[in-house]
Amino acid sequence: MLTLPRRAVLTGLASVSLTSPLLLSRRQARAEAGLEPISIKTPTGRTITAVLSLPNVIPAPAVITIHGAFGSSDWYKSLARAFAQEGFVGLAVDLYDGEITTDPARAGALRQAATSDFNRTMEMLVSWINWLKQDERTNGRIGLVGYSFGAEWALDAAMKVPIDATVVYYGVIDASLDAFRSLHEPVLGHFAERDAMLPASSVRRFEVKMREAGKSLDLHWYAVEHSFANPEQSGYDRQAADAAWARTSQFLHASLDPT
Repeated sequence: MLTLPRRAVLTGLASVSLTSPLLLSRRQARAEAGLEPISIKTPTGRTITAVLSLPNVIPAPAVITIHGAFGSSDWYKSLARAFAQEGFVGLAVDLYDGEITTDPARAGALRQAATSDFNRTMEMLVSWINWLKQDERTNGRIGLVGYSFGAEWALDAAMKVPIDATVVYYGVIDASLDAFRSLHEPVLGHFAERDAMLPASSVRRFEVKMREAGKSLDLHWYAVEHSFANPEQSGYDRQAADAAWARTSQFLHASLDPT
């Protein structure tokens, strides 16, 4: 049940060669699947990585996806291709320098490290945003889509640099009213009624702050658990995930497509 309103892989062998599918590197396999690993330098000289997927028609608006606390797993990477299939330049960023885990304790440590060094993590996001805006394959319009931990960073980034649309899945931030006034809108949010990690009260506070700041906000609640959009997680619910994806696609096209 959905109630309103409320905050995707990877041919015979004549001989075995370096181009044999059996010997494809992970990078080549992803490229064949429509994902291109890329890296850039931040202003402070650090190398950061992501995967890129291009739509059939360019230039196009760009959508950056930001992973959850367990890292940039294959599903999060596949979202770059999923958004490219929707007509966007898709980019799935990595805030953990390549580390992925299934251990909740390690995920918590990685999350804490990224949060504690706010400037370092924000530099990564801003560097990707600026890179996309300057890339001739985009039209300069950028949307952010963040999941849980990544949702928090999407909102923080939207407070720091001009963004044309932000989508958050089961994640919010608690900030001052002045900070919310600096947030670039609009924002679409997807939240879980049976979320054991994000209290409904936190979402309500977020909603109130957004309204008080005069920001455009479209929130949807789903009768599911946290991480309902992620098929790698136990809380995955296909019906809710499909409904949220349809709303996300519609929202991003309305916000990013040239008029």
